[in-house]
Amino acid sequence: MRKSKLNSVFTGVPLTIIVFLFTFCRFGTAETAVNSSFQYHQLKGIEANNYGQYSDAVDHLQRAMSLNPGIAETHFELAFAYDNLDQQDLAIKNYETGLKINPNFIPAYIMLAKAYVNQDGDLGKALRAAREAKRRDPGSNEATQILEAIEAKIRTLPSGAELLEDEKKYAKKGVGIYQSGDFTFVGPVKKGETIRDDVGGEEIELVFDKREWLKKVDIKNSNPQIAQYFLEKESPENWTEAVTVHTLKNAVGQFTPETIANKLTRVSKPKMNIINQSKADLMYDGFTEEGKRYELVRVVFGKERIHTLYYASRNMKTVQDKKKEWLELLNKAKIIEGR
Repeated sequence: MRKSKLNSVFTGVPLTIIVFLFTFCRFGTAETAVNSSFQYHQLKGIEANNYGQYSDAVDHLQRAMSLNPGIAETHFELAFAYDNLDQQDLAIKNYETGLKINPNFIPAYIMLAKAYVNQDGDLGKALRAAREAKRRDPGSNEATQILEAIEAKIRTLPSGAELLEDEKKYAKKGVGIYQSGDFTFVGPVKKGETIRDDVGGEEIELVFDKREWLKKVDIKNSNPQIAQYFLEKESPENWTEAVTVHTLKNAVGQFTPETIANKLTRVSKPKMNIINQSKADLMYDGFTEEGKRYELVRVVFGKERIHTLYYASRNMKTVQDKKKEWLELLNKAKIIEGR
């Protein structure tokens, strides 16, 4: 009988049910073995998983994958082994790869959601995986339980209940506020924290002030990729201050910082005042024509991408003080080469 070393992150979600499903339901996804050697290693890997011999399972399943990398079941079994060996990065990679091949295997979404939380507490990705399981199988009790457990954990965060309602609202629209898919609830940015806005490949490292900021928009499947941060009790519809990052791919060499700035000002229409400028970096600020919003913008060129950082404020009483502070903070932002 298959056993698991996985500790359930969520009380009330019986891991034995998930493991049972993973052990038996997976046979509904089995592919035809391409040769006897592949079949041998595949079956030995499954057997090792069933007996809790996860290192042996990895050895056999890696050999099976080298013979045929396109079998979803191999990736799911390998992910399960890595999960139990506490190698969350490799587990997640194989769950995701397997689901690309066979996106209808519900237990894999459930295990993937758990792996996201165990890896680094990424409740946004965990929530998305659990929701996908529920969407594909509305009658799944296991998907319902894991989804409810993740939502309960989010509600323990500062303003978590409000943020969860915001996320649900945007998820129903399916487009977020930028008319582009892949809205993700991410969670709080710690006070005064320096973070990397990871969009894959080259990253921009941001520095925030000492207040509580929350990342409420994270759109990766678009160009530009977009991330947006708001103060703890504010939202994309109702805010006084916001920080936005646009990352434009495949554009280095096609534009200058000034041409990017000109394109941006035609959209938001501030009266642009250039603060400093170089071949790869430009800082400007300005007020919108109505005078109701202040924008401080830095356009910085990396080797791969163009990163545009915005600080915006609707609080005219504090603009001068905030301008000085955010001028320093945006200047501290730096490019980190892709890992």
